[in-house]
Amino acid sequence: MKKLLAILALCLTLGTTAQAQWYLGGSGSLGYNTDGFQFTLIPRAGYEFNDMFAVEAGLGVYTDFNYAYGSADAWFRFTPWHNDIVYIDLLAGGDIFFNDYIGTSDLGIRPQLRFRIHPSVDFSTWVGLFGASYDYFDGWSPTFLATGISCGVAAVYRF
Repeated sequence: MKKLLAILALCLTLGTTAQAQWYLGGSGSLGYNTDGFQFTLIPRAGYEFNDMFAVEAGLGVYTDFNYAYGSADAWFRFTPWHNDIVYIDLLAGGDIFFNDYIGTSDLGIRPQLRFRIHPSVDFSTWVGLFGASYDYFDGWSPTFLATGISCGVAAVYRF
């Protein structure tokens, strides 16, 4: 039985990596809450295991137009439905914004709509985050749409 499971796991791994691709791109987002507007710009890299699963991470800049912070994020992407052009994704993960201290961070699930505009190029957009948000001064709290309005766009190139 163990041998059968090992062979099955090996076949699934080889089948997954045969379709796997690295990708590079970037994202930008704009948010609004009680503190005002925030803007994030993040170059990102990812690894697409197949049409349904991917992981990605980015390191960039976050500003609320008064202060600038560093920003890091990591996401696991699951695609429950797609056709040749339109993909509906659910991303699970989070981001951290830091300066001399960790200012804020978000952890949760983000719905995303992705368009394959070329066999190697994707464009995506999202609104909100469902999960929890951490603020250095206030601690953890539940969040819906990042405690305000948060939306963003991203473009990636697969090679």
